[in-house]
Amino acid sequence: MAVGGGLMRKTAALAIVMLFASLSVLGCSSTESGKAEPSLPESAEKVDMSTFRLPLDQYLPDEAEALQVRMARDAVMVNCVREFGFTVPLPVYPRQSVGRGRNESRYLLASASRARKYGYKWPELTKQSDPNAPALSAEVQAVVSGEGPSVISGNKVPDGGCLGAANRHLKIDEAPGSDIDFMRRMDVRAYAATKADSRVLAATARWSGCMERAGYHYPNPGRANDDPAFNTTVASSGEIATAVADVLCKEEVGLINLMAAAETAYQNREIESAKDRLREILGRKNAQIELARGLLSELR
Repeated sequence: MAVGGGLMRKTAALAIVMLFASLSVLGCSSTESGKAEPSLPESAEKVDMSTFRLPLDQYLPDEAEALQVRMARDAVMVNCVREFGFTVPLPVYPRQSVGRGRNESRYLLASASRARKYGYKWPELTKQSDPNAPALSAEVQAVVSGEGPSVISGNKVPDGGCLGAANRHLKIDEAPGSDIDFMRRMDVRAYAATKADSRVLAATARWSGCMERAGYHYPNPGRANDDPAFNTTVASSGEIATAVADVLCKEEVGLINLMAAAETAYQNREIESAKDRLREILGRKNAQIELARGLLSELR
């Protein structure tokens, strides 16, 4: 957006783990906390990560809904800035999806075809911002962020600037205890439990053994994904070969399918423990989306 990329990222939208030695005996065992690990299907269902959804996803806006909220918030913010005598353009919004599913990279690289093309890189997520976006003056940035004089052009700057005012108008709140914070904590707990699950750890060890046989030495997929040798603009032949072996080993041990099944179970456990709060969150999410749609309709 022309209104300062860094400032806009302050309201980052929501809001975005490993396997089992044998897919035929997924029973219950004990976790470190003493709580039994959840039962999993005897045969983990094959997962397409480009369309895979987790139980908590229903309580969060999807990509199209999140864009509507963002567009409405930006419109409110731009109108606020105009009250101070400044004109800033709205950002150029994507005309289509970014091309990545909500959870596509949740368990890191999962597609052999993508690995062969990009290695570990996601070029669709690293596009540069609009190089023609005009630079904003210090005064405008202060109005947007609220980080500066409390009065500009004779008008009092809202708490948090026009961006803060717009967030309040659209009921966007990421403070501790907010819906977003509550959901994030549930998500983190379920993901951490999945990573620590004994069946996931066993499958990860099997993946590491598979990689060893292919000539690559990593204890887990995260270490391969984050190898400093691959911190380049374009994937090298070595990175691509490693990434392909990574995915093929995940397929060999059933890592992605098991992780998806395990995290689904852990998220369902989280949902069961907070049904009343989540029912309220779902209602507020739907109300926020309707508010955004109404604002956008008025602006047309």
